[in-house]
Amino acid sequence: MNKSRTKKNISITFKIFCSVVAISILLTLNWDKVELEGRSMVITLGIDKHNDNYIVYSCIPSAKSMTENENDEPDILQDNAESVEEALKKIENKTSDSIYYAHTKAIILGEDVLKQQDLLYDILDMLEKEYYINIKTIVMASKQNVEDILKAKPSGQSNLGLFLTSYYKIQEKEKGAHVNKIDLEGVSRGLLLKQKIAIPLILHGDELIIEGEMNIL
Repeated sequence: MNKSRTKKNISITFKIFCSVVAISILLTLNWDKVELEGRSMVITLGIDKHNDNYIVYSCIPSAKSMTENENDEPDILQDNAESVEEALKKIENKTSDSIYYAHTKAIILGEDVLKQQDLLYDILDMLEKEYYINIKTIVMASKQNVEDILKAKPSGQSNLGLFLTSYYKIQEKEKGAHVNKIDLEGVSRGLLLKQKIAIPLILHGDELIIEGEMNIL
């Protein structure tokens, strides 16, 4: 009799435990959904310069491209200011969502931005420390209008950041350590140590091409 009652109690306890776990998971999933719905994740960041103003572009994948894997054009939020940080803050004020940069895959830097080497280190350092951009984020140079590069439709991918990630994975598999690639950490270190830095060039014609490099220092 006691054994039967003990088994029954264990069964009830187990059911209660399973119910609590299930409710916890559902609450977590719902909370994550709310968090994602209120957050815009920037996949590609572009920085250009015109006269005395920096022009910053935050490229956010469309919901359709993320959920249905379609090549929908990303939403590009842009603004300009005398500093990159000020332009980023102005972009944040354009949307009710929180803009999140920790998953940024690539940064495209315009030629005039790269020419200002005395300010470039501070810009990259600010992006890493205040906007939590990963130090392994790919860095590319462009002699063309950065906006045109960002608006181009990459082959086989829904956005430029994912295109570059895929491109370099293939290149590294084929060429190993001989791939012409540099990340945020590499550019920052080179600037700090005053070393020559070769940043791969991305070009836009009939299609996006990675060809040549832009040397700084």
